[in-house]
Amino acid sequence: TLSSAFFGRAYVDAWGTQWFYWMTARAAARLEGFGWTDLFFYPWGKDLYLHTGGNVLDGLLAWPLRALLGPVLGYNLFVLLLLAGNGLGMAHLLRRLGVKQPGVASVLFAFNPWALHELRDGRPTQALLAFVLLFWADFLVLDKDRSWRTPLRAGLWLALAGITYWYNALFCGIAAGFFALLARDGALRRRILAGTVAALLVAPFAVPMLTAADVPGRLATDTWTLTSWSPVTREGIAVGLYAFDPATLGSGFWAVKMDGGMAFLRQDTNVFVTEVVLLALGLWACPPRVRRPVLVLAVVSLAIAVGPTLFGLPNPVYLLLARSSAIFQRLWWPTRALVLGHLAIGIAAGLLLHRLGRLGPVATIVLAVPWILELRAADLGPMATWDARVPPAYTCLAAAPKGAVLELPYATTQAHLWFQATHGHPLFGGMQIGRAHV
Repeated sequence: TLSSAFFGRAYVDAWGTQWFYWMTARAAARLEGFGWTDLFFYPWGKDLYLHTGGNVLDGLLAWPLRALLGPVLGYNLFVLLLLAGNGLGMAHLLRRLGVKQPGVASVLFAFNPWALHELRDGRPTQALLAFVLLFWADFLVLDKDRSWRTPLRAGLWLALAGITYWYNALFCGIAAGFFALLARDGALRRRILAGTVAALLVAPFAVPMLTAADVPGRLATDTWTLTSWSPVTREGIAVGLYAFDPATLGSGFWAVKMDGGMAFLRQDTNVFVTEVVLLALGLWACPPRVRRPVLVLAVVSLAIAVGPTLFGLPNPVYLLLARSSAIFQRLWWPTRALVLGHLAIGIAAGLLLHRLGRLGPVATIVLAVPWILELRAADLGPMATWDARVPPAYTCLAAAPKGAVLELPYATTQAHLWFQATHGHPLFGGMQIGRAHV
């Protein structure tokens, strides 16, 4: 079904991604900007840059394949290349840390549940981790690699990670900052240089958004306390706060109930029991110079990903960040900080298998079986697909005269975002936001 069905499940983000990839290619071909469009919410339009961050790099990377092979086959092959790139990136990182045969750990990392959930739900932007991995491959060896090109290159990789998805770079920057302060290995200036280069490269894209006074969707954290908080935006809209529950190794939404209370709706298994075991054993196998960054990655990941509560108790780290930072007030999905945790697990797994030496093949079998079983239990294997066929009425609209499309019923699925790529006319509708009540 590579050319007739999309990788993943029919979901608002999947339809939205197909829209963004189509819009990105269209704007690039016409030499137009990506920051604003009237292709939906016509005629008022939408400020894509201010409202969504304007991350379109993955759309540009997918453009050649989609143009050559069509939107369905081109997208599916792009996803497969993305997975391969994540695996190769981890292999490169492990080699830089002295692992001679990183293949097994790299494959496991490529098929980690967090990235697969992002891809299944139509979010390749968040799952494209090649630049993140290249950054850490250079950043973690700045104490050994004395070339001044290495911190410059690390800064470039971090900037590209941010242009791909701002929060992945933010999470990496926080962890890298903590590690730089704790390392005490004489490479602090080189690590500061890497961070400075990244900041300078992204400044033209990030500063206008960071300094804007009217970024919508920020959580109303001014009323939050250690014991009282609610996922309601400054506009008064109740949203779902997607957080990680370490007790069940799953993620779900904190949502407002009809009576005003809070409920946690668990949805996805984003960490495997096998991974927890790998991390624990890998920390034992890591040499001291690598154990410290692995611990930093894991701790920072957990401190952000769990959101406001940890094991039923207030999480002061996240609450402080959310109270004091507009960036974190716009983060409705703290669980995405698990990207750092999976990096830690990947590094720990690679160094564990490296230390096992000749027992590696046996360990591979021991790891592969529970990993596959957990993939199936998490509904990630085999992967779901959704039908790419476009209803004939939308195909006919491609030949219609210039004008916008009004669809009824209005408040239905956002599949029309994908259908718009066929007819090309603006839409009176768009991406509806409803109140999240339980």
